[in-house]
Amino acid sequence: MITHLRVMGTVYDVEVKPNLAADDGHWGETLQRNHSVRVDPDSDQPTVLVHETIHTIEQALNIEPIDEEHVHAIARGWVCILGDNPDMVVWLVQELFKDDQVTLKEVAAQLLEEAT
Repeated sequence: MITHLRVMGTVYDVEVKPNLAADDGHWGETLQRNHSVRVDPDSDQPTVLVHETIHTIEQALNIEPIDEEHVHAIARGWVCILGDNPDMVVWLVQELFKDDQVTLKEVAAQLLEEAT
């Protein structure tokens, strides 16, 4: 799991919090007051992280919150799309970092290093 998430200029700490779902029935939570995102380790972590990221985007853009059912559907949809289309992931990474003069191999190595 990542430890930080930057969303439109705001850095969120990301932590894995055991038994989070036992507290209130949710697999993840976003705490705006201290810029943190928590994910239960027993959850579908990619979907929960994307779900919570959507909430951080709502906050960053100062838009009305989307209901939880739709946030979950959008998050699940994106995780499925990215998982089913690795070429799209590669292309997105290349496009996002093309002006940084780094290779995809360097980006992948950096991502792997940050993940460990």
